[in-house]
Amino acid sequence: MLPRRKLDPERLRVFLNQLWVAGAESVLIAASTGQGHLRTIDELMEFFVVAAKSAPPELQRMGLLRPEDGCEANAEFLQLLKHLGYTVAFIRPGNDLGAGCSEDKVVEQLQPIVQGASDLRYPEGLNYN
Repeated sequence: MLPRRKLDPERLRVFLNQLWVAGAESVLIAASTGQGHLRTIDELMEFFVVAAKSAPPELQRMGLLRPEDGCEANAEFLQLLKHLGYTVAFIRPGNDLGAGCSEDKVVEQLQPIVQGASDLRYPEGLNYN
């Protein structure tokens, strides 16, 4: 089992500033290559907050939500992202869906998050291949 990561706020601040200086206009916070452990809900909350406080104000932040975290956690994330000034929340199909699952199953899984964003009048993006 991989060790838990500890967020380094100063290192994150430096990284986000370097991205801005290099010409990035926006960043997707909580995106992953999938090669490490999955962040816990508490780790994601901390990541979203620290990134909001650390990024240059001009750097647009977007947050990635995961359906497998559940409806309650994603409702909290949506409220947090909106409060912190994130431009948009992105969602992707959960990693708990099989490769051959139907589009109806994907829609069923994503619908509560989309509805939550709509209720908050908060922009939502979808990453679906």
